[in-house]
Parts: sequence; C-alpha cells; structure tokens
Amino acid sequence: MDQMFPLSSKHHHGPPRVRVQASVSAVSGSAEGGRALAKRKPYGLAEYPVPEGDAHNIWVEDGIMYIGYYSGGGRVVDVSGELRGDLYRQGREIGRVWTGDIEGYRANLPFTWGAQPHNGLIYFNDINSGLWIVKLGDKIEKGSTTAPG
Repeated sequence: MDQMFPLSSKHHHGPPRVRVQASVSAVSGSAEGGRALAKRKPYGLAEYPVPEGDAHNIWVEDGIMYIGYYSGGGRVVDVSGELRGDLYRQGREIGRVWTGDIEGYRANLPFTWGAQPHNGLIYFNDINSGLWIVKLGDKIEKGSTTAPG
C-alpha cells in the first residue's frame, strides 16, 4: 500500500479505505538457511494503533520505531525488549511531532508520509506542510503524582 488519499480527496473513488496501523511480526524457528526461513509465515506480536491516523512509512533502528502516521503526525516508539499487545496503550511512545501547519496546503491538517532518522535527527515529510526536522531531547522523568507525606 504505497499511496492512500483521505476520503475527501478528489483522488479517492470507490469504497472507504481500510485502517492501517503499525504492526510488529516475527517468524518462528531457527534460520538455518534463507529458504527455510522464507517458507515460514510471520505472526503478529504487537501493534501500535493511534486514534488520529493510519501508518505509512516505518523505520526501525536500535530498538526505536519511527513512523509517518498520516493525520497522526510523526511518531517515535520504543520497540526494545518484549513486544506484546497494544504498544500505544502501554505508553511506549517516546515522542511525536504534529506536522499540521496554518500555512500548509491544507491548513492545520497533517499528512505525514514518512520518517527517517539520520545523524541524531529525525526527518518527517508531510504532504501538506513540507519537511520537518526534529531531534529527540533527553528523557523527562514524570515522577510521582503525589507529594511525599
């Protein structure tokens, strides 16, 4: 699925489009040669559905997944360690960028196409608002929600 348009687009014809989300899959068994591995069917381990949009291009590097999430903007998700179930509800999102812009082709409507990390920066391209270049900051610990007695 390389190209999808919003339902309001002049390019959209036919039945409503399907919802697309980021999924993590695996292949069971040992890889004793490429052919044996290629014959096995992948199975789902985890998913990352966001309410605001559908996933498009995904890049995974060093346990971090970078996602262009159409109307959900750009997303950065921790996929290190054990992966099971709904990663969105588990709070694995490290960061996000809202790519909607008042000066965009369609004002304030993100349409983030892809994500690409490179040399400590993350490049998100958006069809409506252009190229966004961001850098992840240091992790912020939220701490306790109650004050000590």
